[in-house]
Amino acid sequence: MQAASTVRAGNSHSRVRGILLRLAGVGVLLGFWQLMAVLLPPSRLVGPWNAVSDLVHHYNNDPLISFFGFSAAGYGGLMYFTVRNVIVGVAVGGLCGVVGGVALARTERTRAATEPALVTLGTVPILAVMPLFVIWFGVASYTSVILVALYTTILLAQYAMRAAENLPPIYEARAKTCGARMGTRVIRVLVPGVMPEILGGLRVALAFSWGLEVFAETLGAPSGLGQGIQILSNTDNVQGILAIVLLIAAVALLVDALLMAAARLLFRWR
Repeated sequence: MQAASTVRAGNSHSRVRGILLRLAGVGVLLGFWQLMAVLLPPSRLVGPWNAVSDLVHHYNNDPLISFFGFSAAGYGGLMYFTVRNVIVGVAVGGLCGVVGGVALARTERTRAATEPALVTLGTVPILAVMPLFVIWFGVASYTSVILVALYTTILLAQYAMRAAENLPPIYEARAKTCGARMGTRVIRVLVPGVMPEILGGLRVALAFSWGLEVFAETLGAPSGLGQGIQILSNTDNVQGILAIVLLIAAVALLVDALLMAAARLLFRWR
């Protein structure tokens, strides 16, 4: 009992120390930002407090965004559009990538035929195809969703294949001796076995998808934070741009924290 209490206390101290180090890192970043804002003119950079103040005042309504006819006239409404597209794109692409990658890892002929194409698609800069997506699908809300889903599928398919290769074969062998077919082994053995490792790839995909979505919105979208940045940049509104950047960073960190909390709950046995 005493040993268990010591271990728990050590884990608590480690978590507290980790939180303090993260807060210290954020403090250093904000301090550097404030220093640069003092050295540069307001037309080039403003301090963190100015950006936060702009975010609070224009969260529900921004006259400049309203002037351009957006139904969601504040940062909050634009944020909803961006968050929805990212979550849907990552969810759809993640499901396709994980299932497809795991299946390819256990079908040698299909993998030999498709892996070169998958690797080639992974080397193509995904941002370069966004103009084509706008031409093909038009300026619609689902255009950027398709882009995010495609990127997530390619990335997680590669993670899933590597994770399936690293899974000890004894688990599949035991399921096979019990009469499990290929589909059952994939769903009941492979997918649960590789998910903890795939979580790293999912975090990478999610982190990159925020920037991918915002960039796609700047090229053409009916709403979104990217469109907000595009409008504010046309009027040299540095304070508003920084406010939107802060909002994107806060939402990305919150979603990542929720993902990690869900992962710890689902994979607490690992």
